[in-house]
Amino acid sequence: MQTAPDAYPLPNLPPAPTLDTSTVRAAERAEASAWTGGYAALIASGAAGSVGAELIEEPQANSIFTGAVPDWSLNRLLGLNAGASVDEPWLETAVARYAERGLPCTLAHNERLDADRCLGAWLRARATRQARPWCKMLRSTAAPPLASTALTLRHAGPEDREAVGALMQAGFGLPAAMARCFTSVIGHKDWVWYLACAAGQPAAVGALHLADGGVGWMGMAATAREHRGQGAQGAIMAARIAEAGRRGCSWVTTETGIPVDDAPSPSLNNMLRLGFGAICVRRNWIVDPPAG
Repeated sequence: MQTAPDAYPLPNLPPAPTLDTSTVRAAERAEASAWTGGYAALIASGAAGSVGAELIEEPQANSIFTGAVPDWSLNRLLGLNAGASVDEPWLETAVARYAERGLPCTLAHNERLDADRCLGAWLRARATRQARPWCKMLRSTAAPPLASTALTLRHAGPEDREAVGALMQAGFGLPAAMARCFTSVIGHKDWVWYLACAAGQPAAVGALHLADGGVGWMGMAATAREHRGQGAQGAIMAARIAEAGRRGCSWVTTETGIPVDDAPSPSLNNMLRLGFGAICVRRNWIVDPPAG
């Protein structure tokens, strides 16, 4: 049964400092580039088979598959309408690949890149349900904010991959092989990782991907349960904004789930407190494989 479009009331958020179409496209491409790079690194490491990870790159959008983890967030099309335009025949072909594997296909809809509303109409007609929408956020790297924590911040290097993987496993509930999807890019020239440490031990992590187009993508933020509420993620976020500016990015983008049922959203609160505004709230439409 299809989830009603208003099943998730969308929050009223302050707008991003620019909603210029070229910047919005660059923000979507930065996110897609980060996930594409992570899956490509996992495949290159030889560990993809343990989780059924696959990657297909096309001008319209990239497809990631995770056969052993049929979660909607790990089986999706990346960067819809951020590159070449999509049409219904291509969408049907792309969705069919997921159905052939018995997997859901998630399509994140950025309404600002759907001027003629064709994609939105197709999604509403074709999707079987919705997942929790995401706030797509943007901030200038000018005048980077300050945020303090009693924990000690430092860059993560290849020697920290195991510790970072453990934090991500605990934070996201990922299998060990999926944690390696992103830890394998630690040390790559277009990635910067930060750790917050307590008594020298990694307690929280966050990544910055330096994408083309002058936009940095921030993600992979996780904090050990016993160190939550100590300002680690706010400090890591502020450090990544400043780092992106030093590395030549004019903008940084990130995303997080909308608050649901008045539950607290520390991630969104940090973003707003540190100067991010919303590009849009993206609905995550899911096309499930046929039953049986």
